[in-house]
Amino acid sequence: MTANAATTTFSTPRRRVGLATSWRIERTKVRTSWFLIGAVILGIFAQLLGAWNYTTNLSIFQEQGVTWTAIWVQGGILVTSIFLPLLYVVILAHTGSLEYQTRGWQRLASIDRVAPAMLGKVLVALELALIGMAVYCAAAIACGLLLGFDPSQLGPYLVRGLCGALGAWVIGTVTMLLATWFRTFATISAAGLVLVIAGMGLTMAVPPLATAYPFTLITFGMGAREQTDAEFASPANMLGTATICLAWIALSTALTISRIRRREW
Repeated sequence: MTANAATTTFSTPRRRVGLATSWRIERTKVRTSWFLIGAVILGIFAQLLGAWNYTTNLSIFQEQGVTWTAIWVQGGILVTSIFLPLLYVVILAHTGSLEYQTRGWQRLASIDRVAPAMLGKVLVALELALIGMAVYCAAAIACGLLLGFDPSQLGPYLVRGLCGALGAWVIGTVTMLLATWFRTFATISAAGLVLVIAGMGLTMAVPPLATAYPFTLITFGMGAREQTDAEFASPANMLGTATICLAWIALSTALTISRIRRREW
């Protein structure tokens, strides 16, 4: 990616900028190939953990009739609690820092184009969320099929993957909000790391509160911490997590737009 791509902005103050145009502009600032490489590595790592868990405890799982859950949960907890959230934070911290390096926010605020640009960024965050979860689900499906699992049982897991994507989308928009307080790649990434670690502590100390904490929503969305099959496949459970995710997305997007508009440039 070049500096020229990062400095792309909206041309005239009076011209209305479409959402598709905003999305195309904003995605030129994201290192999507780096993200994809990271997502593939994490997906493989998660399934290696899951396969090891299943084969190590094979007799127990066979006795209980457990298949897909064994690889989904074991791989999901570690990767979606720490590494996948950090991947989203690092990629979006880079784009956030670029807006200060290139004075992008200042130009957008001067021509009242903050909202279209931010909505374009939100769509980019959604794109990354879907890519990340698609890679994770593909790795899980491949692993399960290699272990001889029944593909007809995949329905609830695919729905959980969509809930996990919403959780990843939350991390993306909250990271953008962090970038209104912190200006450099290092400080935005460090703040995200602290919040990820705080989420792990909250999950252990006060699990009910962790279900609404933005940096744990990938894990809870994917059902990796559900105790029973009924809870894992519960539509009410999934809907509750999805609602929390959408609320965070709307709130963090609105706050980011407000903070950029009100800032003294």
